[in-house]
Amino acid sequence: RLFAMSSPAPRPPSLCPWCHTAIAKDLEGHQRTCTKRMELCVHCHKPFLASELTQHQESACPARMELCAHCMEAFPIGSHSNCAKERLYHDGCGEYYIRENEAEHTARCPAAIIECPHGCGESIA
Repeated sequence: RLFAMSSPAPRPPSLCPWCHTAIAKDLEGHQRTCTKRMELCVHCHKPFLASELTQHQESACPARMELCAHCMEAFPIGSHSNCAKERLYHDGCGEYYIRENEAEHTARCPAAIIECPHGCGESIA
């Protein structure tokens, strides 16, 4: 006698808890890419929709990092000003110098303003 093989009853679709879409197969795979899932910002540690996280991290996060154009190091936005590696221009002599070398430039600059060595309080150019 032959017995008919019955196939198992189809599994009902699973519901994604974030977007509420019915997923017939691979709910876990869908959840890894669902744009409605929440993710934490690596900078400020606040939750955002996955679809909005990149924009937040690149332009809105107050704790985002920025690359200094002078020293090429990353710093939290707004925390690194007057970089020691910044190239500055001195109007007096027309030379460029690096901020960390400002004392050296001032010591040898022909246009530097110095106080009178005799103590009269006047400045000499």
